[in-house]
Amino acid sequence: MEACVQVISREMIKPSCETPHHLKNTRLSYLDQLKPAIYFPILFFYGADESKGLTTSNHVRISQRMKRSISDTLTSFYPLAGRIQDNFVVNCNDAGVVFVHARAGARIVDVVQESNMEEKYLKQYIPCSDRYRSTSISNQPLLLVQVTCFDCGGIAVGASFLHKMADLASVMAFMGAWAGACRGEGGDEVSRVSFNLAEFFPAKDFLGSNDSRFPMSDENFVTKRYVYDKEKL
Repeated sequence: MEACVQVISREMIKPSCETPHHLKNTRLSYLDQLKPAIYFPILFFYGADESKGLTTSNHVRISQRMKRSISDTLTSFYPLAGRIQDNFVVNCNDAGVVFVHARAGARIVDVVQESNMEEKYLKQYIPCSDRYRSTSISNQPLLLVQVTCFDCGGIAVGASFLHKMADLASVMAFMGAWAGACRGEGGDEVSRVSFNLAEFFPAKDFLGSNDSRFPMSDENFVTKRYVYDKEKL
């Protein structure tokens, strides 16, 4: 089902605590240098649930809570709030991540149960990174998030991570930490997050300022979607 998604606000969220001076520079690894400067999207849908406060009347409160909690989470995942310099190092300058609040004129059940949903419609719930593709990598935010509120009370949480800074494991680690912070939970695992891959795979100077050794082409790619009934899982 095609829904009309309207952006309500777009702002930059910074870590709740300033990154210490000795952590201001995080080196990229050789593996990070090789990755193309593309964004890695992920999308979650949460149906309305009055017992958990997921209602239309709570949407503004939920959005504010998610802003505060992502700010707290960025204190541990501080490189995501920085900017990449010369494809060699992350300047952890607390520039921030993009936070988009949007509203969808539809029910969430109509979206998630649509088996023939076209990719262009799903992209409405993922923060748009197109505006940053033509800019220098030093100006690209490393993370964009979008919270979309539905008429039924449910929400969608979409995120786009710059692939140079995140793989699937680190994406899930961040999303899990953010979810915990949003619930008001702490976590020892968050304090143990390390960004030392460059110690094992040092960056190479010969790459210079190239964004990637493997530039992406404009070829068409095939996307397939698999839908499983909950009774079969």
